[in-house]
Amino acid sequence: EALRLDRATYREGLFSWKGFLYYKWNLEAHRGHVQRVAREVSKIKPTDVCSGAVTAEIEELKRRVLTGIRVKLRRAEHSLEAYDEAYARLVQHSDAKYFRTFLMEAPGVFREVGEHLSSVLHVVSFWDYRFPRKDALWAPSQDLIDILKEFEGSLLPAYAI
Repeated sequence: EALRLDRATYREGLFSWKGFLYYKWNLEAHRGHVQRVAREVSKIKPTDVCSGAVTAEIEELKRRVLTGIRVKLRRAEHSLEAYDEAYARLVQHSDAKYFRTFLMEAPGVFREVGEHLSSVLHVVSFWDYRFPRKDALWAPSQDLIDILKEFEGSLLPAYAI
């Protein structure tokens, strides 16, 4: 009642609010893993001798994957910062109107944050599955190209949004 939301909007906003808290925790819990995988992506080498064109393609794919990870993380962080601001204004300044606006817009933003984080965490989880030995960061060039293209595809919406 204090937020002047109807029952359905309140329930949806509250669900999204809980989701923001989960995503904040998830981002912080995985930040170190994401940074490690980014370092490993930049270091991985093909096991076979490659032409200059193949080497250049691998390096370009690595660059695009790393850029995609940075963009997706930054967009998720930006949305989570919007939550932090809305919550701070509610708690510190009793600005229920601002928080109400946030809750009304939260479901759409919640989905965006989930998309951004899930694409990054997909890269991390598959990387850890495919390269469990951190002292063995190499793969055949075609496997490496396929993996990096798949990662790029899951991160690509970062460029389009």
